Amino acid sequence: MGSQIADYTFTIIEDAQVPLAGNFETHSFAPVYLVVALGLLMLALLAYALWFETHSVRIKTLSGDAKTSYFFHPAKLLREERELEYSLVEAPVKG
Repeated sequence: MGSQIADYTFTIIEDAQVPLAGNFETHSFAPVYLVVALGLLMLALLAYALWFETHSVRIKTLSGDAKTSYFFHPAKLLREERELEYSLVEAPVKG
């Protein structure tokens, strides 16, 4: 037990509240909410772009023509894809 410090003085440097310490009762979480909302918005846009790309590749595979004019009209994109699929399935039945 010879490694104990025996004679020391404890000095308080600042007696008031530390200026850089977080006071969570008065802290505004608006920037945190904004960053989370922007992150979720970017995730949603990325998911929609990926969804659009997969369906437009499907249309290009079915028809040989890329339809990129439906980016803001997903219902028309799905209708075009469904009509192409039905026409390909229906052709052998008619012939």
